[in-house]
Amino acid sequence: MRPLSRRTASLAAVLTAAAALAVPAFAYGSPVTTLHAGDTLTVTGRTGSRPGHVGRAVGRVVVEGRWDGGRRYVVTATRTDHDGRYHFVVRPHRRGWLVLRVLPPDKHPQRFLVHVL
Repeated sequence: MRPLSRRTASLAAVLTAAAALAVPAFAYGSPVTTLHAGDTLTVTGRTGSRPGHVGRAVGRVVVEGRWDGGRRYVVTATRTDHDGRYHFVVRPHRRGWLVLRVLPPDKHPQRFLVHVL
């Protein structure tokens, strides 16, 4: 990962590196991503199929956040394209532990743990 002017981090690259290095997970069995307050985290993904359907699920993707074990709130929402691909950007402006929960239309949520310094 190379630093850019606004410190952009690609979650896919971070997760690949974390898996290769066997970084231990802190919560929910999720890899830990470390950012600095104000950094940009770009997440890309693709849905699977809904139970009982053949094609990829398309529709709304909701991203929930939870700071330091507090209450959940909606961070952002986006829509998939016709092939089930989606992306979103998160820019945390405070320090602490942020758990992101991605709720795609295929009903297979994903969780990511972000340590913001």
